[in-house]
Amino acid sequence: MKSKELDPDILARILRFQQGELNEYHTYANLAKLTKDKNNRRILEKISADERRHYLILQNATGKEFTPNGFRIRFFSLLGSVLELSFALRLMEKGRSLI
Repeated sequence: MKSKELDPDILARILRFQQGELNEYHTYANLAKLTKDKNNRRILEKISADERRHYLILQNATGKEFTPNGFRIRFFSLLGSVLELSFALRLMEKGRSLI
């Protein structure tokens, strides 16, 4: 189903999810690079790959392409590196639930 067939409210929500998946793909990738623990790095890389796959599925459905939100990515990457990684991840997931 292409975006022209979707209800505008549903499309808007899907597009927000799509943008979120792209941002989270980049954020998890950044956090993986910053993480010293090999097991955590591997987990973050897997999550990043999953987020990218989700973005591509939504992109195929909507026909829309997004650019990453650099501010949001840097913000959560900074939180993860300066504060505790789990704190940054919980905050990021909490923001996701508001979509």
